[in-house]
Amino acid sequence: MNAPDPTLHLRTLDGLGLLPPRRRAVYLAGSVARGWGNDTSDYDFIVIVDEPWRQIGPVHKEVRVPLDPSRVPVEVTYVDDRQWEVAYWEDRQVDQMLAKVVGSADAPDPFADITLHEMGFLIRLGYGLELAGGDWLAVRREQLKASRFTRLMIERSLDMMDNATADSAGQLRAGDLISAVMSARIAFGRGVDALLASHGRFRESKKWRARQMLELSPPELDFARYWAVETMRDFDPDHPGRWIEDTLLLCQNLASAIELP
Repeated sequence: MNAPDPTLHLRTLDGLGLLPPRRRAVYLAGSVARGWGNDTSDYDFIVIVDEPWRQIGPVHKEVRVPLDPSRVPVEVTYVDDRQWEVAYWEDRQVDQMLAKVVGSADAPDPFADITLHEMGFLIRLGYGLELAGGDWLAVRREQLKASRFTRLMIERSLDMMDNATADSAGQLRAGDLISAVMSARIAFGRGVDALLASHGRFRESKKWRARQMLELSPPELDFARYWAVETMRDFDPDHPGRWIEDTLLLCQNLASAIELP
């Protein structure tokens, strides 16, 4: 797959009438921006505007968010048989999302009021490939870096890991080995998510967890050990308890190794 061409993509969007004359920034997100795309990957663009976007394309949708305004218009089109989605977020919506993750470590957890769409936006803000508006992106990324977002993402994954670990241990004691295996797998995945977040890598989809571990190769858990657990290489279906216990111990070790910022 060819590398993304920011100039060409911007010109194509403009030619399709999908760029407002006044915009703060335009960037490419998703797997293509990360260098993980393939010939069937969608192109996901984010356009930052000051005024509401009036949808013009024959195919469009909107995302609802607990912000003002409460909708994010999305245009859908195809370029060379590849789907392009263009989402139009208003600058004031970005202000509101960042405000949710700014504050001291003991401030209320904003994830009680933040949706997956908002979380995804903040993750993509950190790595999106700039097409236009570099100054805007630089300022917003500094604001995101200075916020509690990384800490909150770590804590959120660790909390889910703890819950799944407790579930697995209880199921193992009760003799429910099938459920204990599944809960241990969930716990390990959430522990890895917390580890990745502690290194500034946030997961949007489980399918990219292994790619992130391979690229990062964190000292707390080398890729070979991670991959062995992820693929259950050492699992013995006749004696699943050993794998469950080893995996739960690994989760505990991961939690102990992760430092909160």
